[in-house]
Amino acid sequence: MPSEPITFTTATASIVGGWVFGATITPDVCRFAKSKSHVVIAGLVAFLIGCFSFQFAGALIAISTGQGDFTLAMTALGLGLVAFFTAVFCLWTTQDNNIYGASLALQNVIKDTKYYGKIKHKHIAFTIATLGAVFAAGGIFNIIMPIIQFLSLLIPPVPGVIMAEEWFIKKPKHSFVVNHRAIIAWLIGGILGFISLRTGFFVPPIIGMFSAGIAYLPLYTSFFFKMPLFS
Repeated sequence: MPSEPITFTTATASIVGGWVFGATITPDVCRFAKSKSHVVIAGLVAFLIGCFSFQFAGALIAISTGQGDFTLAMTALGLGLVAFFTAVFCLWTTQDNNIYGASLALQNVIKDTKYYGKIKHKHIAFTIATLGAVFAAGGIFNIIMPIIQFLSLLIPPVPGVIMAEEWFIKKPKHSFVVNHRAIIAWLIGGILGFISLRTGFFVPPIIGMFSAGIAYLPLYTSFFFKMPLFS
């Protein structure tokens, strides 16, 4: 449990930001689905039933035991062994997707560098998994809330830009490696999300996501970004 009570905005930023982050990386796996309907069904079941149910149960356990750590809370209920196996299997089935998504993102980063094709995907995945284990052993959980809050501001503007381009920009023609419009829109969304968090206004991830999407539309058609420097 937090040493001091947190505000409603901070709490919702952590929860909603985590959901948005999960939704952002699911295409890495959902692209293997046979149809769009399978993706929709899987998303509804995973987020509305799976995530909500687990978080609701976790909140009840934390309130009843006074422990914010899942393992300690379950131990307080006399379910330490159940907590151990639950944690192992849940992490095993969840973190493999996170490792895959992170390694895939890193592959995209090095795609246009001289290292592309020289570093195997499995080596990147192993390195990321090792770093995750080292950070976990080093006690990163003790500072997890600031990290979650940071990610809740950093990640949500990304799907905002993606949705804006997919739904409102007809046949986008990208001839550039770096999309400066998207980066600026992402920064705008992140800044407005941060302001929302600091002022306690609404839900910061939602503010950041919609702000980035709205900002991207005029930026995409701006004459300034059609100059050779940004082409």
